[in-house]
Amino acid sequence: RLVMAAQPEIHPPGGAIAASGQIIQEVFFITDGEARIISGDGTALCVLAAGEHFGSINAKAGTTRSASVIADGYCSVLRLDRTQIKDLSEGDPKLRAAIRRVTKRGERVNTQWKV
Repeated sequence: RLVMAAQPEIHPPGGAIAASGQIIQEVFFITDGEARIISGDGTALCVLAAGEHFGSINAKAGTTRSASVIADGYCSVLRLDRTQIKDLSEGDPKLRAAIRRVTKRGERVNTQWKV
């Protein structure tokens, strides 16, 4: 159900997947390619590859991104709005547990750089 709700996106080399200062409202799953997390001063903080994700369904309302995520070459992602995730998993404990497992692995990135 989550995959059916996800919006596929393809970002060109150097294209912004998420920009610093935006309110965090979605989670992005990288399905192909790589993306760099870039600080406000242009410093590359880390590289995310296929199978990794960023964004947080647990971000407090109004939390803004402190870094940008830029495609490093062509980069395909699946974008899920956090309200969609919560709505889909609300009555499904197995789905909710699976989402927690997956998102917990990415919390290092989300906590450290708020992307």
